[in-house]
Amino acid sequence: MQPPIELEMLKAGPSMLKTGLKEGRFFHGYVLIFNYDPALHNVISVNQVSYDTCTIGSNFKAYHSGHNQIVLAKGWSNFLSNITGDCDNKVKIQVSSWPVLE
Repeated sequence: MQPPIELEMLKAGPSMLKTGLKEGRFFHGYVLIFNYDPALHNVISVNQVSYDTCTIGSNFKAYHSGHNQIVLAKGWSNFLSNITGDCDNKVKIQVSSWPVLE
Protein backbone atom coordinates (compact mmCIF):
# COMPACT_ATOMS: atom_id res chain seq x y z
CA MET A 1 0.00 0.00 0.00
CA GLN A 2 1.42 3.34 -1.08
CA PRO A 3 1.15 6.39 1.18
CA PRO A 4 -1.40 8.97 0.08
CA ILE A 5 -0.31 11.73 -2.29
CA GLU A 6 -0.95 15.21 -0.92
CA LEU A 7 -2.31 17.85 -3.29
CA GLU A 8 -2.80 21.34 -1.94
CA MET A 9 -4.58 24.19 -3.67
CA LEU A 10 -2.49 27.30 -3.25
CA LYS A 11 -3.84 30.84 -3.15
CA ALA A 12 -1.98 32.34 -6.11
CA GLY A 13 0.17 31.63 -9.11
CA PRO A 14 -0.26 30.03 -12.51
CA SER A 15 0.30 26.56 -11.10
CA MET A 16 -2.22 26.39 -8.28
CA LEU A 17 -1.55 22.80 -7.25
CA LYS A 18 1.50 21.30 -5.63
CA THR A 19 2.10 17.64 -5.01
CA GLY A 20 4.13 15.54 -2.65
CA LEU A 21 4.66 12.93 -5.39
CA LYS A 22 8.26 11.77 -5.24
CA GLU A 23 8.69 8.92 -7.72
CA GLY A 24 7.06 10.77 -10.62
CA ARG A 25 4.27 8.30 -11.42
CA PHE A 26 0.74 7.74 -10.24
CA PHE A 27 -0.54 4.16 -10.01
CA HIS A 28 -4.04 2.70 -9.99
CA GLY A 29 -5.27 2.59 -6.40
CA TYR A 30 -3.16 5.51 -5.16
CA VAL A 31 -5.07 7.89 -2.91
CA LEU A 32 -5.00 11.57 -3.82
CA ILE A 33 -5.64 13.89 -0.89
CA PHE A 34 -6.92 17.31 -1.87
CA ASN A 35 -6.43 19.95 0.84
CA TYR A 36 -8.03 23.34 0.19
CA ASP A 37 -10.07 26.12 1.72
CA PRO A 38 -13.70 25.21 0.83
CA ALA A 39 -14.62 28.90 0.90
CA LEU A 40 -12.19 29.45 -2.00
CA HIS A 41 -12.13 26.17 -3.98
CA ASN A 42 -13.79 22.81 -4.53
CA VAL A 43 -12.83 19.61 -6.35
CA ILE A 44 -14.91 18.31 -9.24
CA SER A 45 -14.06 15.00 -10.92
CA VAL A 46 -14.91 15.50 -14.62
CA ASN A 47 -14.57 13.93 -18.05
CA GLN A 48 -12.04 15.04 -20.69
CA VAL A 49 -14.39 17.49 -22.45
CA SER A 50 -15.25 19.24 -19.17
CA TYR A 51 -11.57 19.38 -18.24
CA ASP A 52 -10.59 20.88 -21.61
CA THR A 53 -13.40 23.46 -21.70
CA CYS A 54 -13.70 24.31 -17.97
CA THR A 55 -17.40 23.47 -18.08
CA ILE A 56 -19.28 20.94 -16.00
CA GLY A 57 -21.26 18.37 -17.95
CA SER A 58 -23.83 15.96 -16.61
CA ASN A 59 -21.41 13.25 -15.46
CA PHE A 60 -19.32 14.56 -12.55
CA LYS A 61 -18.68 14.11 -8.85
CA ALA A 62 -18.28 17.13 -6.59
CA TYR A 63 -16.29 17.42 -3.36
CA HIS A 64 -16.62 20.41 -1.01
CA SER A 65 -15.18 19.48 2.40
CA GLY A 66 -11.69 20.96 2.02
CA HIS A 67 -10.04 17.59 2.70
CA ASN A 68 -10.98 14.90 0.19
CA GLN A 69 -9.42 11.49 -0.37
CA ILE A 70 -9.95 10.10 -3.86
CA VAL A 71 -8.74 6.68 -5.01
CA LEU A 72 -7.35 6.76 -8.55
CA ALA A 73 -9.14 4.65 -11.11
CA LYS A 74 -7.30 3.05 -14.04
CA GLY A 75 -6.47 5.41 -16.88
CA TRP A 76 -7.04 9.16 -16.88
CA SER A 77 -8.60 11.12 -14.02
CA ASN A 78 -9.47 14.81 -14.37
CA PHE A 79 -10.10 17.22 -11.52
CA LEU A 80 -10.86 20.92 -11.43
CA SER A 81 -12.32 23.61 -9.22
CA ASN A 82 -15.40 25.26 -10.66
CA ILE A 83 -15.43 28.22 -8.28
CA THR A 84 -15.60 31.35 -10.46
CA GLY A 85 -12.32 31.84 -12.33
CA ASP A 86 -10.48 28.86 -10.82
CA CYS A 87 -10.43 26.56 -13.83
CA ASP A 88 -9.55 29.40 -16.23
CA ASN A 89 -6.64 30.16 -13.88
CA LYS A 90 -5.46 26.54 -14.18
CA VAL A 91 -6.79 25.20 -10.87
CA LYS A 92 -7.09 21.76 -12.41
CA ILE A 93 -5.09 18.58 -12.65
CA GLN A 94 -5.12 15.63 -15.03
CA VAL A 95 -3.60 12.36 -13.85
CA SER A 96 -2.80 9.20 -15.78
CA SER A 97 -2.49 6.16 -13.53
CA TRP A 98 -0.24 3.28 -14.42
CA PRO A 99 -1.08 -0.34 -13.74
CA VAL A 100 0.44 -1.65 -10.54
CA LEU A 101 3.43 -3.83 -11.27
CA GLU A 102 3.19 -7.22 -9.63
